[in-house]
Amino acid sequence: MGETLDRWLDRAALARRLCTTTNMLPRFVQQGKLPQPSLHLGPRSPRWDIHAIDAVMLEASGISTSKSTSDMVQRACEEIERDAARRKDRSKDARRRLG
Repeated sequence: MGETLDRWLDRAALARRLCTTTNMLPRFVQQGKLPQPSLHLGPRSPRWDIHAIDAVMLEASGISTSKSTSDMVQRACEEIERDAARRKDRSKDARRRLG
């Protein structure tokens, strides 16, 4: 599976990650222990953002997450795009030298 798809967890995947049952997830959301799921696939297919889950777990462990998770993810994506562009430019330069 691609990295984008791995980011969104369904009920079963989230329950496995948290070592709990799928029946406990709504209770954890109601208690504020888990963030609200995204319903971008419809109301019967809730998905949780793995980065948001990790941030909640870090905060629950006493580790401060002072920066917004979405900001960190955005910066990481931008860095990946810059690295890909640099690699592409390097391969063009190498072809010019050989040609």
